[in-house]
Amino acid sequence: MSRKLKLLFSLMVCVVIMGVMPMNVLAETYTDEYQAAIVRINEKYGVDFKLSYIHKEQITVEEFESKLNELAIAQTVSNNKERFGITAESTMSTVTKTRTKDSQDLPSHFSLTLTYDVTSNRVSNLRNAEINYKAAAILGNVYLTNISSPTYKTLDSGRTATVKYTATVHFDSIFGVDATLYAEYGYDA
Repeated sequence: MSRKLKLLFSLMVCVVIMGVMPMNVLAETYTDEYQAAIVRINEKYGVDFKLSYIHKEQITVEEFESKLNELAIAQTVSNNKERFGITAESTMSTVTKTRTKDSQDLPSHFSLTLTYDVTSNRVSNLRNAEINYKAAAILGNVYLTNISSPTYKTLDSGRTATVKYTATVHFDSIFGVDATLYAEYGYDA
């Protein structure tokens, strides 16, 4: 073969390889089992989920599809509620609760009181937190200084309310330590 013919042949092989390689990469992207699960869920529920990343070693395709299915159902229900103007507040009554729970860090010395609203199984409007001294604190001359404002949060998709304070706890004026006073309140408490 002549040198020009070999060069032309090599150039054509390179063009063919360069044209085929991107097709294989794209084909694998769309035939990936996780991507196929997303496509199935999107078509089934009319949602538009996109996969940005996944740790395949931490979740199987079946678990992924199951969790995605749950998320799609929740999103579909939520979208339908919004479309028809249905809210939890429009269909259920709200109950105000005031509950006292022992502090998780120093349960024998302090308890925390919190007022919150419950609608169905969701807590909201967390307010009026108080620190209560128990008999062990009073008798043992245990007191608090540098008390922070309460920090309110909801956990577990809004089903649990929390209140947290940070303070310095003094034990009989001998020493003081930084501590966190924390309690959780369930919607059904």
